[in-house]
Amino acid sequence: METRRFFKLTQIAFFGLLFPLFFSSCEVFEEVLSPENNSSFIVNTTDDTSDINPGDDICEDVNGNCSLRAAVQETNTRSQVTYTIELQEGNYLLDSTLELKNPFGVLIKGKGPENTVVDGQDGVRVFQINATETSNISIHDLTISGGNPEYEFSDFRATIGGAIRVGFLNLDPESPVDPPLRINPFVNLKNVIIENNTAYAGGGIAILQGRFNMESCIVRNNSAVSVNFQGQEGGGFGGGIYNKSLLNIKNSSIYQNETRDTPRFIATNIGEGGGIFNAIDARAVITNTTIANNNTDFRIGSGISSISGSIARISNSSIIDNSRSGIENLGADSIVLANTLVSNNSINGRIYSLGGNFMDEEGEYISLGTPTSPDQFPTFGITILPMLSSFQRIGDTWGYMPLEGSPLIDQGNTANCNDIDQSGFSRSGLCDIGAIEYR
Repeated sequence: METRRFFKLTQIAFFGLLFPLFFSSCEVFEEVLSPENNSSFIVNTTDDTSDINPGDDICEDVNGNCSLRAAVQETNTRSQVTYTIELQEGNYLLDSTLELKNPFGVLIKGKGPENTVVDGQDGVRVFQINATETSNISIHDLTISGGNPEYEFSDFRATIGGAIRVGFLNLDPESPVDPPLRINPFVNLKNVIIENNTAYAGGGIAILQGRFNMESCIVRNNSAVSVNFQGQEGGGFGGGIYNKSLLNIKNSSIYQNETRDTPRFIATNIGEGGGIFNAIDARAVITNTTIANNNTDFRIGSGISSISGSIARISNSSIIDNSRSGIENLGADSIVLANTLVSNNSINGRIYSLGGNFMDEEGEYISLGTPTSPDQFPTFGITILPMLSSFQRIGDTWGYMPLEGSPLIDQGNTANCNDIDQSGFSRSGLCDIGAIEYR
């Protein structure tokens, strides 16, 4: 595993100018509310049936039932009205992608991720969100699985995003699958599991446009796979999440995602970001989140990979046991850590610190200012250990907890501590380093 020497520098005037701009660009979308509920549809069938008369504000299929697809079709025809679509317990198996484009707002709400599952049956993307900047699309309390748009489109570039895709790439003005539309919706996921989805990039989620907010979510066992379409090699970017816009993650767990080759095509020198891939000009704020056990088969950045022009701020989080490197900076404008644990995976590329971090492997490092809690990292070849539990379920989430006597306990920088940890447990007094507090 590649290691690099730490360099600790003091703050200079440039950083005083840089980080106010960084915070304004990333955190303006952090607090996003669900839409007010002016009207609602109660889904009473798991059948994937269409509405018989879209636009009449009545959710009804040919059998007289209200299906998920019929409800979505009705919301797409209405403006200046927000809707709640209430799902029941059960598996909703889709034959084609559900497009969400209500210009005002939609909340799709299940009965909990263990009870309500929307499934693409390994043949279609589950949700395509094409709403405008006035729209607030929220999905709560369900699981999204089985998304795989590989066989839905002839152009591999359209197969980005397995479970959810927001927006378009605008690659070709003449393309019927990627028209040059500019959309910018707020998208909010809360208590959602994204699992077992596959795509060329963004196996779980692809954020190409808009502002995407995730809270108390799990993204696991998703894959971004390499492809060779008409001589074009590509893919394998962002096994869990591919971000090309604005992304905010809180109190979540991203684990066991991967980028990998397909049996049809053995790729070379491609594939990054097993957990998260932060693309050109993307912005990401990651708080109280565990990124663990993600894998890249054939390149780097198994935890999070951030490339040229992108910015990522990671605080009170844990990046652990990813197969190649935990954090990969491939020319990003900045990756900033605060109160974050990076263990048993390397840091490649320059990292900026706001203090209170624990890193058990070497890397290139610049300290910003004089934090109340210094960073902990190896010196003179002396190994340091974080003393953690195994990866386990803690409350409704998954992660690692410090053990008694751990050097993580009460060592966070108070200026960047959050009131609660990833599991919702109070961070009273001095906060611990990492996503989950000792208790």
